[in-house]
Amino acid sequence: MDEHSGLLCLDLDKMPPAAMAEERERLKADPLTFALFTSPSGNGLKVLVRVNTDKAGHRHAFAALVERMGSAYMDKGTSDPARACFLSWDPDLYVNEAAEVFTPPPPMKVVEGMPEEELAEIERRALARLFPEPERPAKLLDKLLEQVEKVDFRERAGLTDEADKLGKRHFLVCAVEEVLDKARANRWGLCKNTAFIYVFNGAYWEAVEKEELQTFLGEAAERMGVDRFDARHYVFMGQLVQQFHAKAHLPTPEPNADVVLVNLRNGTFEIGTKEQRLRPASPRDFLTYQLPFDYDPEATAPTFQAYLDRVQPDQDHQRILAECVAYLFVSTGTLKLEKVPLLYGTGANGKSVFFDVVNALLGGGANVSSFTLQQLTDESGYFRAKIANKLVNYASEINGKMDAAIFKALASGEPVSARLPYGEPFTVTRYAKLMFNCNELPREVEQTDAFFRRFLLVPFDVTIPDAEQDKGLSGKIIGNELSGVFNWVLGGLHRLLRQGRFTDSQAVRDALDQYRRRSDSVLGYLEDHSLKPSATGNKPLKDLYTSYTAHCKDTGSRPCGLNTFSERLRNAGFTMDRRKHGRIVWAESEHADENVF
Repeated sequence: MDEHSGLLCLDLDKMPPAAMAEERERLKADPLTFALFTSPSGNGLKVLVRVNTDKAGHRHAFAALVERMGSAYMDKGTSDPARACFLSWDPDLYVNEAAEVFTPPPPMKVVEGMPEEELAEIERRALARLFPEPERPAKLLDKLLEQVEKVDFRERAGLTDEADKLGKRHFLVCAVEEVLDKARANRWGLCKNTAFIYVFNGAYWEAVEKEELQTFLGEAAERMGVDRFDARHYVFMGQLVQQFHAKAHLPTPEPNADVVLVNLRNGTFEIGTKEQRLRPASPRDFLTYQLPFDYDPEATAPTFQAYLDRVQPDQDHQRILAECVAYLFVSTGTLKLEKVPLLYGTGANGKSVFFDVVNALLGGGANVSSFTLQQLTDESGYFRAKIANKLVNYASEINGKMDAAIFKALASGEPVSARLPYGEPFTVTRYAKLMFNCNELPREVEQTDAFFRRFLLVPFDVTIPDAEQDKGLSGKIIGNELSGVFNWVLGGLHRLLRQGRFTDSQAVRDALDQYRRRSDSVLGYLEDHSLKPSATGNKPLKDLYTSYTAHCKDTGSRPCGLNTFSERLRNAGFTMDRRKHGRIVWAESEHADENVF
C-alpha cells in the first residue's frame, strides 16, 4: 500500500461511542489526515496518511506515525501491510486532498562515546520535532492569507442583473465569509469568543490582537479583488473587523465537570476522580494557555521541598499552598470554593520565592496578570477584561480600596461586566482566579461574613536570617524543577477533588479571625476595653461613641459613622433602647475598675 498509493493506514479499534466521536473530530483536525472513516466493525476508525516511504520502511514509518498521532485505541497489528483495510462504507467519509505528507524521522542508531554537548543537541532537536513550538497568530494568519484568491463578488452576492451594483456591504460580508470558509477548509481554528478573536495554534487558543486582525482582513480583501485604496482604508478595515465579530462567534464549550484539564508542552493532562491521562491537545477544550514544561510523572523537586520545609514547616500549610495553585486549573462547574488565597507576612519570609515559582510554573505574563484589587473592581471594567485569558491574577500586594460587591463576584467566579478601551461592555464568564501576597492586609473593608469567608489567609511567619537567604533560590527551582513542582501541585489537585474543600487548618482559621477583628475598628475597641453585652448595666450611645472615636484616634484607625457604629454593636450582640435623653446601650466592662466611658 505504501509503495503503490503513498498511503499508510492506521486502525483504531474497540472504541466506546463517545471516544470514537471524540477521536474522529481530533483526527479530522490533524493536518496529516488524508482520509478518515468508520471501520466495517462499527466500533473503530480507519485513518489514511500520506507517507514518504516504501515497503521496506513501512514498520519504521508506522511506529513513528503511531507515536505522532497518539491514540490509546491504536491496533498495532496494522504494522503488517497485508492487514490494511481501506474499503469505506461510511457515509460520513472524510477526505482532505490538501493533507500534509508525513516524513518519519530516520531510524535510531546506537552510538557510543558521543560527546555530551552533541548528545544534548540531538535530544533538543528530537524534542523539537515531537513537541514543536506553537505557531504565533501572525504566522498562522500569514499562512491563511496565502490561501486567499480572487473572488467573483457579484456571483458570491447573487447579483445576476447587470444593473445591480456592488455595494460596500457586499464586499464586507463576502470577504469575511471567504476568510471563514478558508479557515474551516484548512481546519485552522479562527473564531470570536466574548470580545476576543482567537486562533488555534495547534496547542491552545491564542488571542489575536485587534490590529493584527484588522491588517489581515484588509490584506485578504485586497487579494480577493477589493480596490486597494478601499481595502487599506482604516474605516473599511475597521468595518471588516466589526463584520468578523458579527459572523465568527464560537460559543465557549461547557467544561466537563467530571474532569480537570491542564495544558502542558507535551499534551493535555486530563484528571478525573478515578483516572488520569495525558492526551493530545484538542481545540474542543478551548484552553487558552500552555504551561512551559513537560508532564513527567517521575519528576521531583527536592530544592523546592527544602524551601517549603524551611518557610512553612506546618504540613497543613504546605498542603493548602499546593491546593491553592491546583485550584487555578479547576472550573467552577467542577468545584466552586469561592476562595481567594492571601499569603500574609512581613519581612523575609519566603513569599516572594513562592510568587516567582508560581509565575514561572504558569508561564509568566502570557498566563498571569498582577492587577490590584482596586484595579480589578473599578467602574471602568478595563482590568477585568484583561484577566479574561489568564489563569491567575497573582499580585504581590493587595493595598487600596475595592468595590466589595465586584470582589465577591470575582472570588466566586460569577459572570462580571468588563470592557476593552473604546469597546462596548460585555460579560466575561471565564477569567483568572485571584491570589495575592501581602505585607499588610486591607483595612476598613466590608464587615460581613460574605466578605471574609472568601479569603483563605495563609500566614508566612518564619523570618529567614540574612545569612541563610539564597537570592538565587527562585532561579534554581525554576531552572530545574518545574515538572517536579507540578507533580506537587497535582497532589493538591487530587486532594481538592477528593475532599471537595481546602485542607482544614486551625492556624489559618485563627489568622482570618484575627484579621477580621483588626480590620473592624468597632470590634477592636470592644476587645481592647473588654466590653460585653449586659442585662443590667447601660451607657448612653453618645458617650460610648465618643469613647470609640477617641480610641480610633489613639490607634490610628478611621472611625465609622454613628449609624454604622450602632449596627456593628448589634452585630456583636449588644442591644439598645430609646430613653428620654437618647439611646442607651446595654453594656459593661469585664474590668469593673476601668473607666471606659
